[in-house]
Amino acid sequence: MPVALCAMSHTPLMDKLDPPVDVRQEVTAVLDRVRGFVADFRPDLVVGFAPDHYNGFLYEVMPAFCIGASAESIGDYGLPAGPLPVDAATARRIAAAVLDAGVDVAFSERMQVDHGLVQPLLLLLGALDAVPVVPVFVNCVAEPLGPATRSVALGRAVGEALAGDDRRVLLLASGGLSHDPRSRGSGRRRPRSPSD
Repeated sequence: MPVALCAMSHTPLMDKLDPPVDVRQEVTAVLDRVRGFVADFRPDLVVGFAPDHYNGFLYEVMPAFCIGASAESIGDYGLPAGPLPVDAATARRIAAAVLDAGVDVAFSERMQVDHGLVQPLLLLLGALDAVPVVPVFVNCVAEPLGPATRSVALGRAVGEALAGDDRRVLLLASGGLSHDPRSRGSGRRRPRSPSD
């Protein structure tokens, strides 16, 4: 399986603020290079690992991980709303393989995604429907947060599930670390609530 990885930040404020010209030019240049990399790679499938910001996942049900066999953009921050072209068969196959590997993962036939996944898809591919996608929610916002070792186990299991696939697969990871910075000097995260 030809595979490539793009790990990037996301921000709903990208077009809402006016940073200094040199900062804007640097960000634009980096995004142009990454877009070129993705265009040269020509992915047939994107597996997108992204958080949610209390838009699709709330405390009624807050899994550590969830794989979507169907997903819709909620259209937050002026981004396009509507369905994503989810490869449902591959999503189901990945979910089964991840569970077989011993990683507890939820599964959704009605996933809602926000800017955490939508913005990177648009920035790198130009449209929500450019390439089939499998969305993978990783809880990076709501306490209790799982240890990083569980995310590593999830990534390995997803990689093993895709190992026999002959398509060109782009792994896209977006955000997460900035949502819960450790308190200065304490080594502990500050408590969060759904209103944060």
